[in-house]
Amino acid sequence: GCSDSKNHIVSFMHANINCSDLERSRSFYEMLGFTPVVEGDSEATAEFAAALDMPPYELRFVQMLSKDGSLIDLIEWEDPFDASAPYASINHLGIAHLTLQTSNLDADISILRAHGVALFSEPAVLDNSLESKRFVCFKDPDGTIIELAETVGFGTTTDSSIHITGIMNVNINCSDYFQSRLFYENLGFKVLTEIETEGTPGVAAAIDTSSFNVRGALMELRRKGPTLSLLKWQEPYDDSAPYSQLNHLGLARIALMSTDLDADIARLKAEGVEIFSDPATPERPLAFLRFVCLKDPDGTVIELVELFPKMKP
Repeated sequence: GCSDSKNHIVSFMHANINCSDLERSRSFYEMLGFTPVVEGDSEATAEFAAALDMPPYELRFVQMLSKDGSLIDLIEWEDPFDASAPYASINHLGIAHLTLQTSNLDADISILRAHGVALFSEPAVLDNSLESKRFVCFKDPDGTIIELAETVGFGTTTDSSIHITGIMNVNINCSDYFQSRLFYENLGFKVLTEIETEGTPGVAAAIDTSSFNVRGALMELRRKGPTLSLLKWQEPYDDSAPYSQLNHLGLARIALMSTDLDADIARLKAEGVEIFSDPATPERPLAFLRFVCLKDPDGTVIELVELFPKMKP
């Protein structure tokens, strides 16, 4: 439609995972095949912190890069620090889990077990119109839920290094499927396929729920990258609100890349989307970007990022 020409949101940039011990989490994600690329600490003034709807803060971060180029922005909030545990269950409203892709699930399960990682169950197979995969779920050191999935058609190799290639999918749960689908379509996501499905007891066990009945859509941005699975849980359903603040342990936000942030802000504001603040630019080593944050209909935080912004006259 005509809206595409006005929309400049093109790709997934990163998923932000908050942790309580940066070194411990960094080692964990390195074990999962991610490489640290940028690290530092940040002390934000009230003006800058407003961009995250936070009071002045201090944090440490390390950005972790996967083989396929997807990023995890790992943050330890030092002040204010919130020790509350991440969402305990995969059906909670908000960004409930990330799916990482592997080319050899069995080999990677051996590596995870050797590192003492507890899996929710033995591998399960999910096969519906949305996806066909073999997968397991586990938690990171703070309890953030991670799924590891092998899709059909991968070869198997015998080496002992991890076979994870990157982030395959980000899951966002919603309370009103049609309202949220429209919101994400407005951000530039296209629906690849829709589902209304019940899972087998094996699938329910693998995600640590009593049952599995969801309605939803698999969506993607035009420059590919990880897909978004937008799900409305019919059973079990939990209406608790997403994290209210961006320093909560767990998956607090995802960042999407915009090639014209000002145009996207103007368009979204005209559609009634509330933006936290004017665009903010971090200090070094991240001074090459500007960003804003906004909330989806349930309060899940989405960040829009523009790299190397052209100086406006």
